[in-house]
Amino acid sequence: MKASELYFVDATGVYRMKVKDDKIEPPVKALEFPAAKDKSWAVDSKVASQVVKGTFKIKGDKEKVKVPAGEFEAVLVEGENFEIAGTKATIRQWFVKDKGAVKLVYVISGTESTLELVKYEEGK
Repeated sequence: MKASELYFVDATGVYRMKVKDDKIEPPVKALEFPAAKDKSWAVDSKVASQVVKGTFKIKGDKEKVKVPAGEFEAVLVEGENFEIAGTKATIRQWFVKDKGAVKLVYVISGTESTLELVKYEEGK
């Protein structure tokens, strides 16, 4: 199964602005710059008409992560007790410098879903 998400990066962080064809308003800050362990920030957005609320926290800034695209040192961002469309969820995201999000784990209503970077091609 394929999934698509659209991100943008500016001086303040990495933002998720679209999931599939659904726009996120305002865009969700997925990673805050500069990345530092224990930094946290609030999220209060909507994906289409679904509410997304919670707090992200940088759990570690030198976490090892292995995905099909390779092994990396990553920044791990976690959001526990998020509200997504009226359901409680936990979100874990691993970000790698110059690669972006390499792994995402969503636990919604006890069901875990994992997205992993399979391949990375420079400049594409």
